[in-house]
Amino acid sequence: MIKIEGFRNIQKVYDGEKTTIYRAVKDEGNLPVIIKHPSNEYFDLTVVEKLKHEFEISKKIQSNRCVKIYEFEYLNNIPVLLIEDFGGISLKHAVCSAELSLSGLIRLAISITEGIIDIHKSGVVHNDINPGNIIVSKDFEVVKITDYGISSLINKEGRALQGTNTFMGTLRYISPEQTGRINRFVDRRSDFYSLGVTLYELMAGKHPYDAEGDLELIHAHLAQIAVPLCEVNKDIPEAVSNIVMKLLEKEPENRYQSAKGLLCDLKKAYSQLDETGKIENFELGKDDIADVFILI
Repeated sequence: MIKIEGFRNIQKVYDGEKTTIYRAVKDEGNLPVIIKHPSNEYFDLTVVEKLKHEFEISKKIQSNRCVKIYEFEYLNNIPVLLIEDFGGISLKHAVCSAELSLSGLIRLAISITEGIIDIHKSGVVHNDINPGNIIVSKDFEVVKITDYGISSLINKEGRALQGTNTFMGTLRYISPEQTGRINRFVDRRSDFYSLGVTLYELMAGKHPYDAEGDLELIHAHLAQIAVPLCEVNKDIPEAVSNIVMKLLEKEPENRYQSAKGLLCDLKKAYSQLDETGKIENFELGKDDIADVFILI
């Protein structure tokens, strides 16, 4: 266990190639925090800039569905982020120890979507929606999105502020436009695709594409059509499958155009299940209106 002045109960929870993460309690205010810092003392300055960027982005997002970043500061001459810790774990690890019902899966999808609504309302594209960046409490009642290290601000045309040939995101969950292989700008709808991969994986128990190696996976994101979710898992109603498959559309204009439109459909499915015990097919996207006019 390391010692950092002003903190106690310090425990390492993640040691990656670029960043290391500890859980601790800050003496001032008796505040539970996550401490995130570059992985070694000879850290790349780009990692420091990424931490600063993450802090600046977090200040724009006001949401109880998103993890707060309290401070960017230097501890022992090392740049760190002090991040909210509500005792949750990543969805990636949570699903390994819990089996969610259909009702629980839809509620989870609703909570994640509500977080994405708040992120987009703040003028930000997350760019890295995946199970590792969704933090949940043990009972799944608290769901929060985290990690804004590659998040982008949105310009007045609705585009994320980076070029079309910039690879970004976690490869298993990136949208076709995030691969940098097509001449398309990234916008809010990219987050919907990543959410689609996440939900498919949760509900099917497998990734939507059978691909080996990075190049094959990139090609799958660009060209391979996933088997409908309801055919992979017979317990998933066709209506819910259709929602997820709409998120996974290759062309952004064929996906949901707003997180609010997606939320309306998820709530409609949940309401049917709650009231009748089943979900009938319904027309998707009736309440889906784009937040801004986006030039293709």
